[in-house]
This record gives sequence, structure tokens and C-alpha cells, in this order.
Amino acid sequence: EDRVDFINYMLYLQEKKNLQIPELTAHTMTFLLDGFETTANVLSHCLLLLGRDADRQQILRNEILEKLGPNNDFDTIMELPYLDACIHETLRLFPPGAFSTKLCTESIEFENKNGKKLKINEGTTVVLPIQALLLDEDYYENAANFVPERFLNGGLKKYKDQGLYLAFGDGPRICLGMRFALTQIKGALVEIVRNFEIRVNSKTRTDNRLDPTYFLMRLDGGIWLEFDSIN
Repeated sequence: EDRVDFINYMLYLQEKKNLQIPELTAHTMTFLLDGFETTANVLSHCLLLLGRDADRQQILRNEILEKLGPNNDFDTIMELPYLDACIHETLRLFPPGAFSTKLCTESIEFENKNGKKLKINEGTTVVLPIQALLLDEDYYENAANFVPERFLNGGLKKYKDQGLYLAFGDGPRICLGMRFALTQIKGALVEIVRNFEIRVNSKTRTDNRLDPTYFLMRLDGGIWLEFDSIN
């Protein structure tokens, strides 16, 4: 029976492309390692933003307690709207990558609403300014603030349809580990928020200045949090 997952796809490529074991292993380890660091990064920043905003933290906790209770039903966790909104708002404020590069494989001409045309030739490297787009006040009201509500009631679909939300990329080259990463983050957040009140330690900076030396987007100086058990 065919399974639509990463391992199954790698085995398919091994047969089709005659991949050797070292190549197969390298691709598999990249999938796991890339997902580990980026997932931990998003989880840390989501806890930071919730720690800064006690009211929204409580809204999320209420949603978890009311719809999930003490259980860990996978389908219910995947359908918690405010949890989903908090994660996507974190990804908007702290996307793992500031930009993405794509190689044009077929010449194309774009025309904007003002009639101006732009031709991109085959072989051109295109840089997508992901962070700049996600923090643009023209598209996101109060863009510097943590406002998960913007992604509720179809908000996420609206931004995606407009090409304004690229935290995971888009199209056929969208992040392979997106669903896996979201599942990990949601599971961890449910367990933490349900059992602990999150507060930001004074060693953590109060603005969103990024670490200029790190290859991912992360808060400069580190994230220091305190957890108080509520059980």
C-alpha cells in the first residue's frame, strides 16, 4: 500500500533516480535536523509572545481546557483555531528565514495593477523578502504587535490567497515538513499552556531585535522564561 509521506517518497526516489544509501541518508537527516531546529525556534518564540501577553495566553488556555480538557486527542488538537492562530502569528513575527531564493526555470512576464510589466528570464535567481512582507504595515495592521486574531475566521486563507503569508513558502516548493512541524508545535504548546502559566524573565529583552549572528531568525540575547504550575 502506497503512503503519501516523506519516507515513502524517498524510497520512490531511490528506485526512480537510483539514489545510493549515502544520498538517501543525507536527505532523510536533513529533513529531521532542519525540522528540529526550526520547530524549536518557533515554539520558543510562541511561548515568549504568550508570556508577554497574559490575556491572550489565558484565551488559549481556555480554548484548550474547554475543547480538549485533560485529553490529547490528535484530531481535536489539530482543530483548535486560536492555537493555530497563535502559531501562525508567531511565524509572522519570527519567521525561521528572512528571505527565500528561487530559480526561475521558465521565462515569464508579470503585469501589476498599474500596467507595469516585469519579465523574469529563465535562469534568474529571485529573492523573496519573507520577513519584510510579513511585517509590512500596508498588509498587516499593527504589524509589529502580536495579534493572533488576524488569522481567525478565514484570515489565514485570505493572506495566503493574496500571496502575503509565506512563512512556509508556497506552491509546489512549500516546506516539506510543514505539517510535521505544526503537529509537533501544537502538541508541545497544548501540554505547556494547559499546565503552566508562562512569564518572561527580566533577562529577556522587551523588543524584537534579532540575533545578527545566527542563521535563523531568533531574538537577540536568548529567550528566558519562567513557568508556574497551575495544577
